[in-house]
Amino acid sequence: MLVSICRLHFGSRLMGLVAALLFVSTPLVSWFASTSGNDLAVVLFSLLAIHSYLRWRAVPAVRGWLVLLGVLGGFAAGVKPFALSFLLVLFLGVVADSLRSCAAGRPVKERFLRMGTGIAIVGASAFIAVTPWLVRSYLTTGNPVFPFLDGVLFDSPYWNEALGAFYRSEIRRYGVEQTLGWFLLLPVRTVTRAHNHRGLIGPLFLVFLPVVAVTILLVGAERLFH
Repeated sequence: MLVSICRLHFGSRLMGLVAALLFVSTPLVSWFASTSGNDLAVVLFSLLAIHSYLRWRAVPAVRGWLVLLGVLGGFAAGVKPFALSFLLVLFLGVVADSLRSCAAGRPVKERFLRMGTGIAIVGASAFIAVTPWLVRSYLTTGNPVFPFLDGVLFDSPYWNEALGAFYRSEIRRYGVEQTLGWFLLLPVRTVTRAHNHRGLIGPLFLVFLPVVAVTILLVGAERLFH
């Protein structure tokens, strides 16, 4: 799928092969593939949602891609609530592209109407896709986003203060801090402290980023990946 997406959107099969190789060679991916975890399912739906977004961006008149984007984003959020942050990024992308795609001479009202239509399509599609999972979670646990917001908006019989304390202690093992600085440095921490995320490669990818950047500048991206 990575190969097809890179070939379609970037015109390079080689880029797709490199991306696929980097993905499958990541130890954490191999580890999740051998478990019953749902993280790779989130990756699947998220990647297909990005594909839908790029297709709509190329042909804005075809709003069916927005429907597919919302449905896939909703599936991802249904599998793992953390995917809502990813869906928010795509929302912002739709907003920015909707405003930019309108001709400069168009009235401001028309630009915002176009933006609102795009957001409504994606939002409604995502809501319809994620609702069955929220309903199932509510009927099963008493909390549609279990265990989040328990004790705040919901009161599940399957969650208590002891479990909450244990969950928070497990999260702290990953070095999680509720600060803006920690969030901004998260991409760097993910590779420099790979042991916290069951990874083995560490900062190897980052070491080669300057080499890749210089190569692209000297050779050119088109010649490099074609």
